[in-house]
Amino acid sequence: MADDETPKVIRTGRLELVDKAGKMRFSLGVSGGGSELIISDGGYKPCAMLILDDEGTGLALLDKNGKPGAILSADTVGPKLAIYDGSGKERIRLSIEKIGLGLVLSDENGKSRAGLGIDGKGGALVMSGETGKLRAILVAREGDPSLTTFDEKGRPIAEFP
Repeated sequence: MADDETPKVIRTGRLELVDKAGKMRFSLGVSGGGSELIISDGGYKPCAMLILDDEGTGLALLDKNGKPGAILSADTVGPKLAIYDGSGKERIRLSIEKIGLGLVLSDENGKSRAGLGIDGKGGALVMSGETGKLRAILVAREGDPSLTTFDEKGRPIAEFP
């Protein structure tokens, strides 16, 4: 085929690359209102996915059981990174939004146990007990720092200053 006869464009809804055994290893396609790139383990189990739609972009890294290990996303609110444990529960979330930066740490049951927030005026550290009840808040703002602790029912028991 001469150069002038070579197709310049290939149009399809999905392109799949397969290994010698015919198992899909890579897929590029259009799904719903967006695009997706999927890298598979050869048994049709996705290992990594890159998805782009009207709400933003996301990259997911999955374990051998198809559970998320980490998800990085970016949308109109801001970028986010979520890290999951072996059972698929989100344990760490980092986000950057217009109002500031946030970090949330969760326990093995998925309950938020500690959070750190930073904005243009300062920062705050929030800690919860194993039941999820608020136990302490440390606020660091210029000229107005404070620490408040709470009992098991969420009532303030000590405040400084």
